[in-house]
Amino acid sequence: MSIESGNESRASRIELQDRIVLETRPQAAPAGAPPEHFEFEVVGIVEDAQSATQYAVCYSERADEFIVTSENGELLDDDKLAQEILGDFLDQATDTEDDGS
Repeated sequence: MSIESGNESRASRIELQDRIVLETRPQAAPAGAPPEHFEFEVVGIVEDAQSATQYAVCYSERADEFIVTSENGELLDDDKLAQEILGDFLDQATDTEDDGS
């Protein structure tokens, strides 16, 4: 995985609109098949109110998928926590749209 900030260098802490590139190999792909690359844009930063830990919510148009990372751009290992963070982010986004903001 690589993280690129607006100036095309590796970032130590991600920010809105940074891009994260994930390299994956589909399970059904034959051995030696080239990996696929998916670019995700940081669309939201979510902070845990209790611990002040920040997480990035990222979206890929090509994959039509969200991912959640740590503030350093590492994918979260805890799927339940990632789903909770994504759910909170999407709820806030919906509330903002409903308010007309």
